[in-house]
Amino acid sequence: MIRSSCRYQVNQPVLGTLFISNLTSESFSILWNGTDGDIDGFILEIIDSDWLTEPKEYNVSHTVKSFDVTGLRPSTDYIAYLYGTYKGSRTSAVSIVASTAKQPDLSRLVVSNITSDRFSLSWRTGEKAFDNFIVEVRESASPSQAMGRTLPGDVRSTVMAGLKANTRYNIKLYASVGGQNTQPLFEVATTEDVPLLGPIAASSVSPHNLSVSWSTVSGHFDGFVIRVSDPEQQFDTLEFRLPGEARNFTISNLVDATDYDIELYGISHGRQTPSVLAHAVTAPLPKVENLTVSNITPYGFRVSWEVRQPPQQQQEELAPSSGGFRHFHIVVTDSGWLLEPQEFSVPGNQSHLDIWGLITGIGYEVRLTGVSESGLLSRPLNTVAVTACSFVAGRTGCGAPVCFFLPPKHQNMSKQAVCFHILKCVFLQSYGN
Repeated sequence: MIRSSCRYQVNQPVLGTLFISNLTSESFSILWNGTDGDIDGFILEIIDSDWLTEPKEYNVSHTVKSFDVTGLRPSTDYIAYLYGTYKGSRTSAVSIVASTAKQPDLSRLVVSNITSDRFSLSWRTGEKAFDNFIVEVRESASPSQAMGRTLPGDVRSTVMAGLKANTRYNIKLYASVGGQNTQPLFEVATTEDVPLLGPIAASSVSPHNLSVSWSTVSGHFDGFVIRVSDPEQQFDTLEFRLPGEARNFTISNLVDATDYDIELYGISHGRQTPSVLAHAVTAPLPKVENLTVSNITPYGFRVSWEVRQPPQQQQEELAPSSGGFRHFHIVVTDSGWLLEPQEFSVPGNQSHLDIWGLITGIGYEVRLTGVSESGLLSRPLNTVAVTACSFVAGRTGCGAPVCFFLPPKHQNMSKQAVCFHILKCVFLQSYGN
């Protein structure tokens, strides 16, 4: 029997030659050409020959034929390995050795932290020691006027302040040792515009809210601060911190019908800008007035009140849902706080409430608050009432001790006796037997 078999061999892609260019103390460029076969992509691995740093690996597109390797150490030998990828597998690698240059005596002049009146400078040096560094800063439009500074030899950064806003500057740095100057480094930087706020506007959104909006004329803003206070200092000052992109804000939890002073300032590079001011008045709620007590008996009394709507013009300025009251909240507490307060909810179209089941001959505090359709609260009203004395067995009880028992608060507690003297009586007809 004769058996034959056919084996199909797929040629693996073959990479071409590597080249090194643009060699510096911190970087180099690696190039390759002559790749034979289909390639899905490349993997470039960089290893320093002393293994002092972790190897670096980069995924490179199949359309690319060069790559810039940065962040290297000066005076260091590096081995570059280039692999091709095809159908999930790596090809054989090609490699090349590159040595970074020696660290220059003076290098990498960097400008940072640029504001409207200053910027920071930093630089690097090699192993050589210097007596000092000289910095010269000139306006590009007026190169004859220079701002100079001499710094000690161990300094590697400085801040140039007192500059003009929105101005282009030419920067020159060189070092000196033994009376000899190094080759200078040059850089260019432009200061920012002065951060300047535009006008601020404030208006009433509802009885408890104000809307604030503003603009900026120029410059950079990290954020804004809004401070809100009433001129008479009856309430705590409110402070809000907002991000630099904000241009409007709603201030909540304010008191209705109240004047407010609003201060806005910006924060730019950690410094406060000049403030802009505004004044606004919160819209009024319908007012609850004339809280009175009548029809006093030994066991209760009637509480009455009046509602006064704001003027028509002010009503139109209110949010649609803030007019009128949805209900009234009434709390009745005995003056000595011996009993639990009694709470009542009364519909908004009602103007009185008869309160019964009270104790004879003691004082009560009554507190009433209106609740609007949107849930806003009116300013509370308070009054005091004293229930009448009852006529028992021909005696008024005036001057005599009166006692009653409070129910126990817990199952294991006994009743509590509460006694007091009636000092003043209102003589009424007898109630009951």
